[in-house]
Amino acid sequence: MDMYLINALTEALSNALELGNTALAMQDAGQLVLLVAQSNKQLNTAEQVLSLHKRDLNGIERDLADARQKIQQLETSISNREGYILVEIASGVLAYRYNGKSVSRPGHRQSQAPQEYLCRHCMDCGLKSALQLHETDAALSYRCSICKEEYAANPAVSKRRFTGQTA
Repeated sequence: MDMYLINALTEALSNALELGNTALAMQDAGQLVLLVAQSNKQLNTAEQVLSLHKRDLNGIERDLADARQKIQQLETSISNREGYILVEIASGVLAYRYNGKSVSRPGHRQSQAPQEYLCRHCMDCGLKSALQLHETDAALSYRCSICKEEYAANPAVSKRRFTGQTA
């Protein structure tokens, strides 16, 4: 809040109070009417200043709500990225991969997490989209089903994965 507005409000209310006290001490009706008019003017000024404060406060509350929503979105984005690392799937081509920690479910043995790659562009937008391996006559590539981005694949690693061969 602006200190100028706070000072103006304080001054207006103090003046109105002082005028009211003076009016109580007066005996002359003419002067009393004049003091009441001045007092009303001071109260109107105070009301206008309060209105400005209320408008500013509403703006601050909206900004605070927007900031809280943004923080929530960022926290969600961070938690969605936990467990994923950015890896190079081909020379200069990056995608997200689960970091390979074991997956544990109640009542089941621990198993190795599947090795899948997630679209870097979609992940940056808060979406998880597994890249799908595609083979053409020319090359192997990964394609995102959401944004349709296509990534070149490392032929040796991708060919083994695609055909099920091991090195």
